[in-house]
Amino acid sequence: MALEIESKMALPVRSAPRLRQLMSALGVSSERQWVVNLYLDTPDMALRKEKAAIRQRQINTATGTMRLLTVKTEGVTINGASWRDEWEFPMQADRLDFSGVDDIALRERLSRLSPELRPVFSVDFVRQSWNLPGGEVALDGSNVELALDFGYIRAESRKRKSFCEIELELLQGDEAALALWGERLRLVLPELRPQAISKAKRGYVLLMN
Repeated sequence: MALEIESKMALPVRSAPRLRQLMSALGVSSERQWVVNLYLDTPDMALRKEKAAIRQRQINTATGTMRLLTVKTEGVTINGASWRDEWEFPMQADRLDFSGVDDIALRERLSRLSPELRPVFSVDFVRQSWNLPGGEVALDGSNVELALDFGYIRAESRKRKSFCEIELELLQGDEAALALWGERLRLVLPELRPQAISKAKRGYVLLMN
């Protein structure tokens, strides 16, 4: 299990070039990925009721393709920053295998639900990511990933909603790095706004409306 610590902010599409310019000025190189996600649930939305999420993810890069199965719990969100438990491991091609979940009760619950799980909505986006130098915010031991995501949430055949947002995820070091980088970015991009609702929650909202 990993503790996911991240901060999300909504960004107008027109502002994305200015973000890239800032990263270029810092001399930070980026990586691009095409990310395809399917979120699973039972017909009666058991996972939604239990505030958990199961995601099948395919990541396509210039060097190849990776498939992952992710389990997330609700966690806590304060001022756009979130702390939640997350399990992510290689996805089996022929079945849902939750053996990588080290929470025994949760693993057994998901295994029981497995025969009923089916795709309920998708979240597909292009991601451009940068590793931010901790020294820029006086935290040399910290490692933060900045991801710019632009894409669509789709539910059923005709429901679709676009989004553009950034994620700051703490990979190593002091949690204060997230707030410091958030402040640094807002100096250049004051239009950034906290995004307290996860992509999964937005998917369920689109599905249910």
